[in-house]
Amino acid sequence: MEPNNEIVLKETKEVVKVILTTTEVRELGQDLARKYSEIIDLEDQKKAVTSEYKSRIDAGAAEASALARKIGNGYEFREVHCQIYVDVALSRTYTVRMDTGEILKSRPATSDELQTSLIDREEVAERLSTEMTEGENGNDVRTYDPDQVSPAKPDEEPTDVEFGDQLPEDEMF
Repeated sequence: MEPNNEIVLKETKEVVKVILTTTEVRELGQDLARKYSEIIDLEDQKKAVTSEYKSRIDAGAAEASALARKIGNGYEFREVHCQIYVDVALSRTYTVRMDTGEILKSRPATSDELQTSLIDREEVAERLSTEMTEGENGNDVRTYDPDQVSPAKPDEEPTDVEFGDQLPEDEMF
């Protein structure tokens, strides 16, 4: 329509069909490719986060299950300090829990253990006898009978342990 001598009251905008140019189609295609790439990246991030949370949830569930099992059983396995004693007279070896004094195992001593135990007993008895005989001021304090000495840790009083006994609390660490 050609303007004829009509008066324009105001300008407006209308949404109408516009045929795209080749350049516009190419630009829109590039925008579309970028957008799909962003969507793929976001989906990958979502999978990674979902996987991470699933791992954390699974780890929490496993820990909760282990705690429930301990509560249900009323015990758990732990590493505790123990000491092995060889009773030469009985030819037995004892494994003793140092926190409770409970004898965990008792078995026949091997010949190597008996031999080592005898050597250790003689060394301990000799050391204790020398220390006790000379005393700190050179005074005769007392001597130990080597047959009364059982293997002990350095700087600890020797202790005789029999099967079924518990060590006194002052001898535990």
